[in-house]
Amino acid sequence: MMRRRSTTPTEDLFLLASRLPWWVSVLIAAAAWFALQPIANSQPAAIADLHEFSSLVSGQVFCAFAQLGQLLLPPIFLVGSFASVIGRARGANTIQLGTTLGGQLAAV
Repeated sequence: MMRRRSTTPTEDLFLLASRLPWWVSVLIAAAAWFALQPIANSQPAAIADLHEFSSLVSGQVFCAFAQLGQLLLPPIFLVGSFASVIGRARGANTIQLGTTLGGQLAAV
């Protein structure tokens, strides 16, 4: 029994984007950009005492992940939409052969 090759989350997202219609992938890319933009560009609030330090750190970590997502998700989905267009164009140009009930090959 062969083991399935493990994939990274980036490969999984690209595969998902390439299987979706191209316009859905473009919408997801735009939505990811515009949804993560205000989070990634937010400024940390000033802390009054040291008891608020943990909320400051957690907020900065959240902003860092938003910046990373803003830079990675849109290109992945845009390249996936391009792959979707190419894949569908290739699929439309191929002739699928099938067999008829009599066992003869026929273009389907």
